[in-house]
Amino acid sequence: MKAVNRENRIVIHGKNKFIPRLILVCSIVAFLTVATIISYHFINKYIKTSASVVALYDKWHSYDYQGVYDTAGRILNKKPLHNTARTFRGYSAFFLAVSQTDNTQAQTYLDDTINNLRVALQSAKKSSVGQIEYMLGKAYFYKDSMSSYYYYADLAVKYLLQSISDHYKAVDTSE
Repeated sequence: MKAVNRENRIVIHGKNKFIPRLILVCSIVAFLTVATIISYHFINKYIKTSASVVALYDKWHSYDYQGVYDTAGRILNKKPLHNTARTFRGYSAFFLAVSQTDNTQAQTYLDDTINNLRVALQSAKKSSVGQIEYMLGKAYFYKDSMSSYYYYADLAVKYLLQSISDHYKAVDTSE
């Protein structure tokens, strides 16, 4: 804003407000950016450590079977018939059983596999029934080979044949 004093012929300029406003806008943008990055990290950390289906998939893709087993257990404490958690707990218990060197611990994991997968099979989607039956067949097969009593071979064959009839074929099904 210009003001002209006609008597002394002095030109007075108003203060320029562009620079302070630019600094204020840049400060606000920087603050919002930092706040967004920090909140993203906290939310991402919470999702990965919480008992959620997202955490199950994240741990499953990183081959953290013990983490999947524990997370699914926490979900099942809240919702006992959560089908996804039942399925993941059964699958992770199977892989934990196969990797055990202690036969007693392996038997415990296989029992947990069988219990969870049989419950999951009751309310499974049609597209995943064959895969669950296949894993049940494998669990019974390993239970039969680890057990001192061989009563599980018939169940292994039954579930593996059902998985084939439900159009699920894995590489090792015929074994």
